[in-house]
Amino acid sequence: FTKTHARETTKITMKMFSLLASASWLPLFLFTFSGTIVMDVNAAGIYDPCVNEGKARFKKSFTIGLAYFPNGSIDDWGDLDPCDSSNRSTLTEKGVAISSFRVSVDEMTLLRTSRQDEDGLMETTTPSQATFLSVVAFARGVRSIPRVIRVKSTYPLLLTDFAGKHGRVSSLTLLARFDEGNLEDLQWENVGCGACGGINNLQCLHVGVNATDSRNANYACMLQEDSDCECLATASASAGTCAIAAGSTEALKCQTSISMAFSGTDGKFRVLNTGSSLEDLAKYSVSDAFTEASEAEL
Repeated sequence: FTKTHARETTKITMKMFSLLASASWLPLFLFTFSGTIVMDVNAAGIYDPCVNEGKARFKKSFTIGLAYFPNGSIDDWGDLDPCDSSNRSTLTEKGVAISSFRVSVDEMTLLRTSRQDEDGLMETTTPSQATFLSVVAFARGVRSIPRVIRVKSTYPLLLTDFAGKHGRVSSLTLLARFDEGNLEDLQWENVGCGACGGINNLQCLHVGVNATDSRNANYACMLQEDSDCECLATASASAGTCAIAAGSTEALKCQTSISMAFSGTDGKFRVLNTGSSLEDLAKYSVSDAFTEASEAEL
């Protein structure tokens, strides 16, 4: 993950939309070093991930969506697809919120929402607060399988589903596969838990079942002490008494960053290469990547 790619990531713009034009929705934000561009719009035009703009081309813009499901398990997602109009009312009723990102084809990109908005999703679920959060990526009628990104200690099936582990997943990796410019698959390519002591470590979470049998793809490192992140939303953060300092690179682990790469060929048969960099990305932690990006902007 190079400094050049990190700088390019800061130029990405983002727009938000609701699943239904008339429905209320929770705004989610893209974190960038150059500031956030957020606009209240419906799912329309190039900012709608479901719109097929034709064959993808190298360095041209592409829209990717992330859908967040509070209390939504892998099974709860089933075949629900934000691009299927018949599913949208169901997803809205379940409290699903969507982020839309405008990225450049074959550039390594960091997708992220803010900690405050992820927290908000967990808090607005009725009749009580959510104890679980999952996410899918989607675009042009293609949807990834779900990934778990938060599990609270109060999750009812904590022991049976997650071996008693709970926390916030810091990072995931997503590979967009193209064939002659047509999106074929959105596949999670997690780097496993080597950075946090292996799959038996308390900081390693089973985040879902992968479509392939690639080793370690079902696991991701997480920040285990949820209370450390919750402290950042209190007066203690400004007082500097939280275990994690507000605005620090460590605080970036309190929300999920998704590194997106590309593989296959574009509409002019050019080979897309950033997917081959995913293994190199495993050498860096999320906070290290953002530290490099910050320094590159100075």
